[in-house]
Amino acid sequence: MKLEEIEAKILEIEAQMSSADFWADKAQAQKLVKELQELKTAREGGGGTSGPYDSYDAILTIFSGAGGDDAEDFSSILLNMYLKFFSARGWSTRTLHENKNDHGGYRNVTIEVDGKNVYGTVKKNLVCIVWYAFRLSMQKSCVTLLSRSLNLFRSLKK
Repeated sequence: MKLEEIEAKILEIEAQMSSADFWADKAQAQKLVKELQELKTAREGGGGTSGPYDSYDAILTIFSGAGGDDAEDFSSILLNMYLKFFSARGWSTRTLHENKNDHGGYRNVTIEVDGKNVYGTVKKNLVCIVWYAFRLSMQKSCVTLLSRSLNLFRSLKK
């Protein structure tokens, strides 16, 4: 199912749920609620895993690369964004390795993420996770995202 079809079906079910007689047929209502949950999971990349490892946990490493303190500070911001996204999904994390600078930024950091379909979700939605977490965290200091990130986000909003 394409993203547009998923969105349309979600809107259709939500419209049905807002009607006064939605719970008149309890079995049908429960079926629609379950379908809505599955559609929302699929929309966020947690459903329909296709790779052999998509249902597994994941290890995520962030390297600052060139750029000095600014790059290391951005790595810290990026890590916080990921952690907020993972927490919102109910996934647990633990730090495997970190190399911090004197200002709280990271030269590199590696975390393990445990939960349902973590690898598949992260693999498919890495850039979108950054944008989602950015919106959640309301970080004022992070004003620039890669143009690729913005283009991908715009295509998902259509």
